[in-house]
Amino acid sequence: MRNFILIGLPASGKGTQATFIATQYPEIRLLSMGNLLRNEVRNSTELGSLIQKSMLSGSLINSEHINSLAEQFLAKEQVNMFLYDGYPRTVSQAVFLNDLLNNKYKSEITAVFYMNIPSEIVFDRMLGRLNCRDCGAVFNLKSNPPKQDGLCDVCGSMNLFIRPDDARHIVEKRVAKAQTNNNELLDFYRSSNIKIIDIDATNDIVHVSAALKYSINLFH
Repeated sequence: MRNFILIGLPASGKGTQATFIATQYPEIRLLSMGNLLRNEVRNSTELGSLIQKSMLSGSLINSEHINSLAEQFLAKEQVNMFLYDGYPRTVSQAVFLNDLLNNKYKSEITAVFYMNIPSEIVFDRMLGRLNCRDCGAVFNLKSNPPKQDGLCDVCGSMNLFIRPDDARHIVEKRVAKAQTNNNELLDFYRSSNIKIIDIDATNDIVHVSAALKYSINLFH
């Protein structure tokens, strides 16, 4: 069982690249924590209500809920390769995932792909983000707008919106917290002798995709 983790700041392109990799490698199952959380909101679950409150305040969701969603996802999938997007986000979640993989699946983290990007570029991207409420696709009004105004390129939905947590004061809070968490995660994986591959996320989508494919092929 091989496990690849994608780490990066919000708007570093993680979601876009994770979806691309999942389409290029059918044998890899994508665990997108964002998608799992959106499903909870869409289904109006108790957890979904808590998620919405956290989004509005810019705070992180309780790790116990996050870990539970990840554990349930892994239990349902009958594959041997996973790509994790948006999980783990903290060292405590990383420890939980390590223990789960070791104890239940006799496996471990194969490699970490770090989407490296300055926070200044992240601010520009996030303040211009447009999201699809139905499929989770992300666009940017300046650098990557939908081909048709108001219409999702991926699923055709007209349900595009700007996230409430993409307001500047919340963005600054989220990015600062995410940067701290990312640094702690990278230190954790380095101390665990996990291979970390740096991906220049300031490049355009095509070049970032090519770098990720090359990196995955090193272990494929």
